Amino acid sequence: MFYFILCELTYSKVNYKTYIKISLPYIVTMSQEEMISYITELEKRNEQLKAELEETKAHLKRYTAPASSKKYYQEHKEEHKQRVREYKERTKYNNKYQPTEEQKKKWARTAYLNKKAKLEKEKLERENMEKQDV
Repeated sequence: MFYFILCELTYSKVNYKTYIKISLPYIVTMSQEEMISYITELEKRNEQLKAELEETKAHLKRYTAPASSKKYYQEHKEEHKQRVREYKERTKYNNKYQPTEEQKKKWARTAYLNKKAKLEKEKLERENMEKQDV
């Protein structure tokens, strides 16, 4: 027996408003039993995807529900501030690092030498290119 299956191809990369939707019918030769098994497989897959979607929605709802998080932080405001203060003290977050004068001089010299080496390398490359052109 011959059965028609309608296959829809959706292409949405044109831009954010334009969609190209093409429906292509094609002929598939399957027996009736094969077709029934194919349909049951598709139904199982559909149910599986629906269950997965519901799980994902429930999971996201837990983290994106603004009312619950707002309520939590309003009720536990002082505890949160205390945890932040303790973290800053523990990691010395407030102490800003100040390099010594010797370190600054060393870093400046290293940067100067690197820049000088780079310029010399570029100069040699230009000379080699000129020699090859001649």
